Amino acid sequence: MKSYSDIHQDVRTIIITSSLALGGSEKILYNLCNSKIKKNVFVINLSEEQYFSKKLKDSGIGVYNCSLNKKNNLLKKLIKIFFIIREFKPKNIQTWMYHADFLSLIIKIAFPSKNIFWGIRNGSYKLKKQTFILIFILSIFSYLVPNKIISCSNASTMMHIKFGYNKKKIVTINNGVDFHTFRKDQNLRINARSKYALNDKDFIFSMVARWDPQKDHITAIKAFDCLTRNHREKVFLILAGTKIDSTNDILMEEINKRDLQSRIILAGETNLIEDIYNLSDVNILCSKNGEGFPNVISESMACGTPCISTNSGDASKIINEYGWIIEENNPKKLSEAMLLAIQEMKNKDNWIKKSNNSIMHIKSNFSIDGMVDRYCDVWKINF
Repeated sequence: MKSYSDIHQDVRTIIITSSLALGGSEKILYNLCNSKIKKNVFVINLSEEQYFSKKLKDSGIGVYNCSLNKKNNLLKKLIKIFFIIREFKPKNIQTWMYHADFLSLIIKIAFPSKNIFWGIRNGSYKLKKQTFILIFILSIFSYLVPNKIISCSNASTMMHIKFGYNKKKIVTINNGVDFHTFRKDQNLRINARSKYALNDKDFIFSMVARWDPQKDHITAIKAFDCLTRNHREKVFLILAGTKIDSTNDILMEEINKRDLQSRIILAGETNLIEDIYNLSDVNILCSKNGEGFPNVISESMACGTPCISTNSGDASKIINEYGWIIEENNPKKLSEAMLLAIQEMKNKDNWIKKSNNSIMHIKSNFSIDGMVDRYCDVWKINF
């Protein structure tokens, strides 16, 4: 039976991640690996087989799912991880999210000569007790274990410095956008609108976010209700994400009591987010706090769809002058921004210019190639 190193012979960096589930941080990890470095990385997933485990394997990237989150045979699983590291003899070990960062404390003892790089993705100050304790422990060891700590956003960097992380070791590398997937596509817009029985003259707002109090769907619904009561043109709001469906009692109550059933479309969880961005005229992010680098903004803008967002995480940096920044938890301000967007779109030439400038801004500042190059610089790997 062939070993991992027989199949993947030129691994220079092993990436250890807490999860490969369908999520923003995991998608960025996939984009990082599925690039010019794909033959030079191997991924150890501390969870069981998940969505991006299969996608990585399908792309020819080595993955070991060790299910360390399940408590049985922990020692055996740890030994397997150490065996893989010893087998590959990588120059670097990049960890991804807190539990993987914590595991590096043990790895550094077993392999003291390895370069260790932590990956921090979180920007939320509202933490569970266990996560807070984990961050406190990691903040102490941040002075001893990692060569560098890679943060995805300025917001995440500032948060971890406040929690005591070694600021001299932190490097900020923003997430990159997959421009093959997220691009302006008129045919996709037409087909996606047809799928939801929408025509080209309808003004469509979208919100792509899992159901979570931090994402604040309630503010979006209240703002949209205010907009529809004061605006007679055909306006719709499409919501997409995990638990965004008719089985969500709280969501349905908010929609039904405002009689918005005919105006709000529930797209649910979808792998075709680019369809939602393309069919939309404006995308909304209502997060109260906790965003690091909100991918939904950069992805939407890459499709030519401007955004309205709260000033959460690096939202204002991503949007720049090509959208609208509003206060958190303020339906009135959001409704006003939505109305302003509708009015601006009536000037077609200016709206096309705003759309095209959004695309150019994202392509110039948040490409996958640029992100990968920054990682290679930090890892000191040349191609």
